[in-house]
Amino acid sequence: MITINLAVQGVATDTPWAIVDDGVVTPGQLVSPNVMQFPIVTDKYGWQFHIRRANGYSESAVLPLTDGTYTGVQLGLSPLVYADPAVLLRLRTEGDQFLKSDGSRFWWKGATDMYLPARQPHLGDDPRPMLRQRRECGANLVGSLSMVDWDWLPWWGPRHTADYWMWVRKYFDITAEEGLYLQWTIFAGTRRLMPDLHEQQDHYAQTLELIRQYAHVLPDLLNEEGHPSQSIDPSQFERPHDLCASHGSGLTDADPVRPLWSWTEFHARRDAPPDTRGFTNYDAYEFQAVYPKECPYIPGEGMKPGNYRYNPAVAAQMGQHCKMHNGGTFHTTEGATDGSVLWGPQVEACARAFFAEIP
Repeated sequence: MITINLAVQGVATDTPWAIVDDGVVTPGQLVSPNVMQFPIVTDKYGWQFHIRRANGYSESAVLPLTDGTYTGVQLGLSPLVYADPAVLLRLRTEGDQFLKSDGSRFWWKGATDMYLPARQPHLGDDPRPMLRQRRECGANLVGSLSMVDWDWLPWWGPRHTADYWMWVRKYFDITAEEGLYLQWTIFAGTRRLMPDLHEQQDHYAQTLELIRQYAHVLPDLLNEEGHPSQSIDPSQFERPHDLCASHGSGLTDADPVRPLWSWTEFHARRDAPPDTRGFTNYDAYEFQAVYPKECPYIPGEGMKPGNYRYNPAVAAQMGQHCKMHNGGTFHTTEGATDGSVLWGPQVEACARAFFAEIP
């Protein structure tokens, strides 16, 4: 077998293929954010082959005379160059606030959509209708998982999804095109999906390498440290100081992972009315009565609309409380355990009430 590793510049938005003159076709495999690999099984050594892309790009070279792994440079091939997608202004933090690269303040208006990046490769569903609904209701960000091990849906992650990195890139592209920032939680369900530390660190490094190409993606190391589904030590991962990143969340009403990085998410209480703590806990200062905060604290995974009987007034109260700091994330069954599906009218009404309270 002849393996050709071709460099990728920019953001890959299609899958190229290699065609040998004898008719053998080999699709490219994105093995890292910057390398497209073509494992060509052939006995036609010295024959001509062609690298082609969906946009009509074509380049030719000659197959080596022996099996082995070769770079595009060795064979005289150019890197695969892709145009950068439309991007939103990059975010940074200053003190306890988010700022855009133009200096204006950013208010977090997030929607939970854990399984959304997996719907296209595993279920054949376009994520755009969900993203557009969230945006039209007032969201400017969605929060999604890099891996999911729910047994009622196909597992999503680098081990369980063919062409994983291609699908991740595609999802990053689509969220940018739809004008939404993305909270990308890198580790979830690691006990079953990725328990090995070295594999985790490799996945983390590849993920950050890719995120650096996208201004709108905010890396979040892990979902709920200490959860039974997790097998990960957050102290084993270095903070990426060039990215606006979070060290990860804790369990419900628990301290987030420390030391804190650029920002953090805390998972708010889920006490349903008439207990008011389910919405007052969306205030970062009620969660931990310390001022000023070391960095922006974002409330997430709190009460879902079903917990408060789909009452928009309660959703509005939650929005008012998270406005005390930097905003927050609207959490739903549809965006979590239902697998990121469209909201029904009652949930949509609650979403509009929640986001209307945030600047």
